[in-house]
Amino acid sequence: MKVKKALSEGNIPSDKILSEEAFYAGLKVTTEHIEESVAERISKMQEALLRQLTKELEEHALRTVSGEYMPHREQYEEETEQVSETDMSDAMMSMALGMSE
Repeated sequence: MKVKKALSEGNIPSDKILSEEAFYAGLKVTTEHIEESVAERISKMQEALLRQLTKELEEHALRTVSGEYMPHREQYEEETEQVSETDMSDAMMSMALGMSE
């Protein structure tokens, strides 16, 4: 009784049984729809991930440029200020000459 009810609720007349060929044709169509749906969902997930990564990278770049990610920046500035220009120049020249050898 349940089988007849299930068959009559679909597009299949209750007195006919699906042929194997019709079954596989329907299965193929169903598979194609599932594949399209999954591909669409994956595409949307990739787009969302790309947007999130782009946002995070932009925020990171802004924080880096603004000095927010340089907690020792003040220490570097203080050390640089403590070294005289002559000493700094001499040290840089020595380093450059040492690299060329």
